[in-house]
Amino acid sequence: MAKMIVQGVDFEANEDPTLGEAYDLFKKYLLLNANLAICMSYIHLGDSATQVGQKMHLSPRTIEDYISRLKTVFGCHSKKELVYIYDRISNLSSSIAND
Repeated sequence: MAKMIVQGVDFEANEDPTLGEAYDLFKKYLLLNANLAICMSYIHLGDSATQVGQKMHLSPRTIEDYISRLKTVFGCHSKKELVYIYDRISNLSSSIAND
C-alpha cells in the first residue's frame, strides 16, 4: 500500500491505479484556494459562469478565468470533465469519511 499525507491527513492507497489517480485529483483539490473550490462545486451543480458569478458576487469574466485555471490544474479541456473530476473527488472523500 502507498501512503500519502495531505495537509496533515494520512491516506493509504492500494495498488489500484484508478484509486491512485483519484488520490492525485483529491490532493490537487485540497490545494485549491477557496474561491476555486467553491466555483468548482457550482459548476458541478450545472451553473453557468453568469450564475456562479451572481452567487459569488464576482463578474462572469472572473468565473471564466477560474474555470480556465481549474481546467489547467486538473488537466482537462471542458466543464464536463471538471464535473466528472468533482464526482470522483466527492466519491473518494465520502469513502475516506466512512472508513
